[in-house]
Amino acid sequence: MKKYPGYGPQGAVLLLFLALALFPLPCGAQTLNLVHTSVARDGDALTARFGIRLGGVDEVAASLRNGVPLRLTCEARLSRDRKCWFGELLGNREMDNLISYDSLQKEFVLHPGGESRELRGPELAPLLEERWAEMILPLGKWDLLRRGESYSLQVKVALNRTEVPDWVSRALFFWDWGDGPSTSYKLDFRF
Repeated sequence: MKKYPGYGPQGAVLLLFLALALFPLPCGAQTLNLVHTSVARDGDALTARFGIRLGGVDEVAASLRNGVPLRLTCEARLSRDRKCWFGELLGNREMDNLISYDSLQKEFVLHPGGESRELRGPELAPLLEERWAEMILPLGKWDLLRRGESYSLQVKVALNRTEVPDWVSRALFFWDWGDGPSTSYKLDFRF
């Protein structure tokens, strides 16, 4: 039997290392922080308001430049607390923001969910600050709240990859490709 140098166990480890080096993971040192979470009244509408701060922007920018698009998913749920049963869901809203890098224009692109316009910029941090400083998710009519009752607002955000090359997901089938930074916040209040 003919032996090929470098294709033993050391070769497999080298190939795995090269695959991970060429496909940087965007969830290494990044953190998501929710700030200024509140329930607000906008006219006759009941809204969840919050801001998002991303720690490790440079690592995320490097991943985007290497062709790894990301999706920020936000979910807000408002429920009325009950004493002997599960809470009554009053409103639930989800929103996605897609983030990518346009290598021809050398700009980061942010596609806000529900909006037709996209935001572009050469630097990622100011772009995220402009869009994520205040997020507003409508949850229903203001009349849903009754005086003297207890309520709970839950906000969850997660930043995950949108596309993983097929050859990478097959070679590393044991890896959880949807596991990016995430956080949640629960606000209990009495109206």
